Amino acid sequence: MKVKFYGEIKDGVYTPTHPEIFDAYCLGQPDGEYCDEFSKAVAPKTLAQLAYYYAVIIPTVLRQMQEDGNGTKTIRVGTREKIMPIDEGDIDDMLKDACATKGKSRMSIEEASEFIERCILWCATYLGCVIPLADKNWMK
Repeated sequence: MKVKFYGEIKDGVYTPTHPEIFDAYCLGQPDGEYCDEFSKAVAPKTLAQLAYYYAVIIPTVLRQMQEDGNGTKTIRVGTREKIMPIDEGDIDDMLKDACATKGKSRMSIEEASEFIERCILWCATYLGCVIPLADKNWMK
């Protein structure tokens, strides 16, 4: 299992953000050789981005799909079929398939902004759906 520790390099010296946790982790490991991987930390997506996606984009697309007569899906179990209404999870899956380049859980602020922008453009192009902008600073 990979473990991440965040910290800062200043004047060539690495200092963990939480040295007590870093030290406790190291004390709990068996003796041996280990490899550290360093990369520049990127800011993860924001709660505002997630809120905009789940509270504005998803419901808007769901309403558009329903208004266009595409509000159901067919579920097959063996030889039987059942027609069920589409829901927010179906819309999320559809947008991820159409617009995401990687899983949403690992997106940075910039990647989440690009994903949201691709969703808005895709919805306008393929669904004729205009997603309202919640805030002029939503990409920040």
